[in-house]
Amino acid sequence: MTDTLFTLPSFASQTVTVLRPLTVNDHGDITPDWSQEPVTHLLTGCSVQPPRLPRTAVTSGGHEVFTDLVLYGPANADLQDTDRVVFDGDVYAVTGAVHRYETGVIDHIEVFLHRITPVA
Repeated sequence: MTDTLFTLPSFASQTVTVLRPLTVNDHGDITPDWSQEPVTHLLTGCSVQPPRLPRTAVTSGGHEVFTDLVLYGPANADLQDTDRVVFDGDVYAVTGAVHRYETGVIDHIEVFLHRITPVA
């Protein structure tokens, strides 16, 4: 048995920026501190898609924008459930757990994102 890591197909060619908060110890509870500048890194080899049942918001200009997205990324992606993701100029919060699928076929992560920047 080899330790070959299979990756997503070539259509997973998008790059996102991961924002990782510093943490504070609040009486024994370690919590994210978004009041400080987060640590950032790029995550490549991703595919960002609307979910099967997309939620949208209408902007002041009457345009619909997706408020939820799904990020598919490499299995070894450095992404945590307390991170935020910048995609296409908008900031999204990771909602729920980072789901890791390592079956030996198409290893990947699946992450649900919710837009937190205001809709213009």
